[in-house]
Amino acid sequence: MLGLLLIAVNLVAEEPQYRLKGLQLLQQQSSTILDIKQLYMAPDIQINDIRYRCHHTVDVYPFHHCQQADLRFHLQQNQLQLSGRVDYDVLNNVLKVNAVDQDKTMVFNYDSARQRQRIELTDWPIKKWLPPLLTSIKDNLSAQANGVVAVDLDDGAVKSLEGIQFSGLDYEHSDDLIALGLSGRIDFDWLSRQQTVSARVRINQGEALLKQVYVNFSEFPLVLDLKVDSRDSDYVIQWQLDNETAFEATGEMILSEDFNMGDWQGRLEITDSTLFNKHITNSVLEIYGFNKNQAAGGFEVNASGHGPRVAHMTADFKDFSFTNQKRKLAIAGLNGKVDWQWHQTSQPSSLSWHSLVLSGLPIQAADLRFNISEDDLSLYGRHVLPIFDGALVIQRLTVDGFMAEEPAAVKMDAEIEPISLLPISQALNWPQLAGQISGQLPGMVKSGHVIAFDGTLHLSVFDGSIRFQNLSMERLFGVAPVIAADVDINLLDLALLTQTYDFGLITGRLSGFIDHLRITNWKVDRMDATVYSVKTENSDQTISQKAIENISAIGGIKGAISRTFLRFFEEFKYKKIKLSCKLHNSVCQIGGIDNQDGRFTIVEGGGLPKINIVGYARQIAWDVFISRLLNASYDS
Repeated sequence: MLGLLLIAVNLVAEEPQYRLKGLQLLQQQSSTILDIKQLYMAPDIQINDIRYRCHHTVDVYPFHHCQQADLRFHLQQNQLQLSGRVDYDVLNNVLKVNAVDQDKTMVFNYDSARQRQRIELTDWPIKKWLPPLLTSIKDNLSAQANGVVAVDLDDGAVKSLEGIQFSGLDYEHSDDLIALGLSGRIDFDWLSRQQTVSARVRINQGEALLKQVYVNFSEFPLVLDLKVDSRDSDYVIQWQLDNETAFEATGEMILSEDFNMGDWQGRLEITDSTLFNKHITNSVLEIYGFNKNQAAGGFEVNASGHGPRVAHMTADFKDFSFTNQKRKLAIAGLNGKVDWQWHQTSQPSSLSWHSLVLSGLPIQAADLRFNISEDDLSLYGRHVLPIFDGALVIQRLTVDGFMAEEPAAVKMDAEIEPISLLPISQALNWPQLAGQISGQLPGMVKSGHVIAFDGTLHLSVFDGSIRFQNLSMERLFGVAPVIAADVDINLLDLALLTQTYDFGLITGRLSGFIDHLRITNWKVDRMDATVYSVKTENSDQTISQKAIENISAIGGIKGAISRTFLRFFEEFKYKKIKLSCKLHNSVCQIGGIDNQDGRFTIVEGGGLPKINIVGYARQIAWDVFISRLLNASYDS
């Protein structure tokens, strides 16, 4: 007992960083037992409930040698049991321990004559020794580690030697985070006196799903550098995540004692968009229906804020390109900088591109100058966006509340400088259209899900014109979009129109109107429409046999001419054409030149042979009417 007391005094006197409490010694016939309630080592290491047992009765002073010793204690809420050899020279204060834990996953090699001690790990279960900060993830974590850990009790330092190899790391946290079969290496350094931890984690095997982001580390290895510095009652965390080829992300944040986030900042630089898109971006965009994307170039994003709030963000694009053929979206040579701030006015932003494709329509090289502050965006001055041989000219554009829960409010004044319809129809895979589209779009206002136009959209098409007034769009890219307008048709060239749609040749001019037009989910469900021929100077009014057959088919009579002598005539003169449809509740009320006694005339003949096309069914289901029209139009 006296010898053991001398040990305690020696520890306190010569090694003031060691303190022990609750020392008891029990010597039995076949063993020597030592109990220590608490042992304090270095600044922040506390070992509790220590029981040391030598399976033989041996001296404890001045020399203690035990060939078969057991040691049990609690460290960081974990109980550890070791067995092995212990040698202690009390007079020279030299202690040597060579022991292994009961699972043979940890080997302790301690020699007090050395400054640095070694702990060898073999298939060591990581979750068993997670620090208290991470105990909440233990239940869903499995992994093994192999390597050597060095402990310097004088300096209060713990670090890895030549890296700790980990493998078989599986973890699942609901559907937000799933990791399977992760393998790699961890290098770390814990300085207890400075209260800092630094670590580097390399992951080169396995796969993980973080919300919508899927990563296959075998194809896309990542390296995470982390440093945690305790300052007063806060934690300062610095981090860096990168792939050596594709990207680098860095950041710093402050966490309080209860892990509430304070100030933070972060930077993401994409150096190889092709590789980053292949392994990261595609997995996210595919969820939203954007498959087989292609990207090139690079960009950099910087952000800062406090807590969950972003206060300032910038994005710099460096010859960036992106293409999605399915959605007919593409941008090439994007350059410029976007600056956004929440509580103050942002710096001016500008973007330029070599080419841009939206829904298949190409916009040639152009640039945008704008300001985006809080949740408002405004365009600086007049902007010209070239499209084919014309342009969209934006005089004014503002977007208010684009970050609010309600849909943003948009106001725009613009005009369409004449654009040929032929290249537009080719780009959109429509029948080839002749003519141009142009018009004024003053006072376009988007409120909620509704886009309304105060001005008139003018189409110069088929050598005539079509005007759209009271045009509005609701949920244009959402569920069940609605488009409404009043349409005026003025002097279209029927020859150009019918040749375009292979309807059968009709010559002359066509005018008309479509009032109260409403298209829901891309189907017409309401309108009051009338089209009619207009006699003009220097224009013939003729109709081919094929056109007569197709018009007759609309009324349900097909092949009537082929059963008469009229089949020997290629074309006929007409005096007037008129057709009307008042659509309501999926039923079309059809009319013509005269509407009486349940009959109506669509074509009134002129000259010899004279032919009239008369209909007798004043009401027809809209779906049937459209089916007959489409079948007639494309039946050659």
